[in-house]
Amino acid sequence: MAFGKRMSQKSLLCIYLSGIFVFIVLLSWGSYRFFLDNKISQLAWNESEVLSRSASVFSREMGHIKRVTLLLRNSINARLSSQNAASQNSAPVQGLSLPQNEKTIPADWEAQVVDEFNQFARTSSLISQVRWIMPDGQEHIRINSQAGVITRVPEEQLQNKSDRHYVQNAPTNSNDVYISSLDLNIENKEIVRPFQPTVRGVVRVDGEMPGFLVVNYDLSKLFELVRTFSSDGVYLEILDTNGDWVLAADRNLEWGGILHSDDLNFNIKTHFPAIWRQMDVADGLERVFDGSRLWSLLKLHIDEETDIQNSQTPSLYFVARSNSDAFASWRTNLIFSIASIAVISFFVIAWLVWRQITAQFETYRLLKLVQQEKAQAEQVNRKLNLTNKRLVDLQDELVETSKLSSLGLMVAGLAHEMWTSQTLLDTH
Repeated sequence: MAFGKRMSQKSLLCIYLSGIFVFIVLLSWGSYRFFLDNKISQLAWNESEVLSRSASVFSREMGHIKRVTLLLRNSINARLSSQNAASQNSAPVQGLSLPQNEKTIPADWEAQVVDEFNQFARTSSLISQVRWIMPDGQEHIRINSQAGVITRVPEEQLQNKSDRHYVQNAPTNSNDVYISSLDLNIENKEIVRPFQPTVRGVVRVDGEMPGFLVVNYDLSKLFELVRTFSSDGVYLEILDTNGDWVLAADRNLEWGGILHSDDLNFNIKTHFPAIWRQMDVADGLERVFDGSRLWSLLKLHIDEETDIQNSQTPSLYFVARSNSDAFASWRTNLIFSIASIAVISFFVIAWLVWRQITAQFETYRLLKLVQQEKAQAEQVNRKLNLTNKRLVDLQDELVETSKLSSLGLMVAGLAHEMWTSQTLLDTH
């Protein structure tokens, strides 16, 4: 207790409580980081699963689109070739300038193409249009497929699509299929409602009937399927190359880049510029935690089989982000729980330490009191010993005095006897 001798009970208690407070704060912070990292890891796993499923479904459909578009071209070529070989009557196609050394084509080639388009449109619920577009961009044949109903568009309603990007970027090689960027279906310069998210497969047709086969694929059902991958804790969103939402947790933001091309509020660059910078340089799966939510980013090219560096292949950004409100609520509950446990622990430990220190100081006080009483007893004992010694010395002195007094009486008696005896002798 030498330390306690130099410090008061209050000072020692303050030192202990300060140490306990620092320890509990560090332990609470470590617990918070531990649970926060576990939560982020769980969110990252959930978001990765959402991105993996959605990207897998989307890539599978894009690959199917390429194969189906090529299949249509090959089917038409095979059908027209067989009809040409079997038919004796042929005629040049109106509107086509064919070299004289080219083979002629069947006179009913349009009917053959229309029939092939009709059969083809029934093969997939994704197909909304099948078109034959001339090299100058003018539609020559168009078949619409809506809710299983196949119709041919009258000639007077056919449009010139030379200004559309899928015509301008049509492949130059007949063995290549160009997959257009994702946008909304537009008819007569008006957006079709309800919205039809659309990509187009474009393949070149050479030979006697030059032009392009264009197949429109309505991805509405695909988008609804992908939308179901979202959960209460994780939202799945899709953005185009420019950062405009095409699929969003807030449906009011969807297709804002097309509907409101001059309004930057429909672009992620305005709302989350730091996230966009990460997306713009993303190569594969990237994760960003901005303090309020976790973002998982995946850049996916619509046509992954094309040489990306040497083509204008459009891309999409798949974004899985945690629900900021749910995450904030979870973190608030975590902080409250840790803070409550920390406060209770602090007061319990402080009370135990206070009792221990109080007991130690009480023990020290009693021990000091015993030591003081012992010192007083020793002092009294020394005084008693000194007094006793003095009494013994006084007793010895009294004995000697008594002896001297008796000797004096004896001498006096003897002298008296001698004097008396002498007197008697003198008398006789």
